[in-house]
Amino acid sequence: MRKTISTALFFVLICFSAVLSADLEVKPDQNMIKVGEQGSWRQTREGIAIYTSAKGFDAVSSIPDLDPGSGDNKISLKFKNADIRDLIRMIQKMSGFNIVVCKGVMGQIEQVQLTDVDWPVALASLAYSKGYAARIRNGIIFIGDAKKLEWMFSQSDNNAPTDGDLISISFKDTAIVDVLKVVTARTKRNIVIEKSTVGHLTVSLHDVSETAAVTALVRTNGFDCLYHDSVWFIGSPLLIETLRQQNLAKDVQFNGGDISMDFRDTDIRAIFNIIAKQSKMKLSVTDNVQGNITVKLTDMPSEKAASYIAWGNGYDIEFTTDGIQIK
Repeated sequence: MRKTISTALFFVLICFSAVLSADLEVKPDQNMIKVGEQGSWRQTREGIAIYTSAKGFDAVSSIPDLDPGSGDNKISLKFKNADIRDLIRMIQKMSGFNIVVCKGVMGQIEQVQLTDVDWPVALASLAYSKGYAARIRNGIIFIGDAKKLEWMFSQSDNNAPTDGDLISISFKDTAIVDVLKVVTARTKRNIVIEKSTVGHLTVSLHDVSETAAVTALVRTNGFDCLYHDSVWFIGSPLLIETLRQQNLAKDVQFNGGDISMDFRDTDIRAIFNIIAKQSKMKLSVTDNVQGNITVKLTDMPSEKAASYIAWGNGYDIEFTTDGIQIK
């Protein structure tokens, strides 16, 4: 009896494997996606034939934990030699759902032929055809490498702001620092952006929280963020982890009168000179402190402002008998 059951299960697995990897006979009117000339035909459980060589194909074209909403969710796509990012943007417009694509997602789709397909199925199928994953968090669908999304979702934002109205943004080929300044300006948050935070992005988000917008924009572009003491710190993942574990964990008593500043792509040494002049504080800067940064701080003690700018750009501070040294 056990041998019979084991044999039956073996044949079921063989048949299921065949659906995933065998060369299929694709009908002319069948829903399909073809990626390049190298690969094999595979079929999803939703009946979409996909020609791809991408690894990790699991035959399930769905997005975990997604509620697609009410109404007609069917879409149709018929294109040849289309950029995957352009196709995803089309699906976003047709579905009305927030979708953010990670920086590394790229490539051409040789042919896509989808008729009356649920838009989440179409979106997931396109992602999986190129070896990417589709996941949802905070009302935003993310498309990217599965390991990258796992890292993004593992980051803690427990101290991030939860107040403020929902925001909507739409930018095309805009510098990421400018987008972040617009997002945080609506809630008048302070922000320190590390000098290495560069690049342009095209994004559209509707009715999301400030925290959801900032974390999505930053992490999908290879950076990280941390909210502390009413300040957003933006920079490399290594810098943010250092801030979290070391610099911002220090118990420091800051002095000096309050100052405010708002600079975009400005020499960091010039900013420290301005702080020194406004606060009449002795502030020395070593030769290795270089680069242009973006920062906005409002009504903050001068010593704290100088320290946050230094730490937020990978430098350290030393309190001397008559001032501060940035090094």
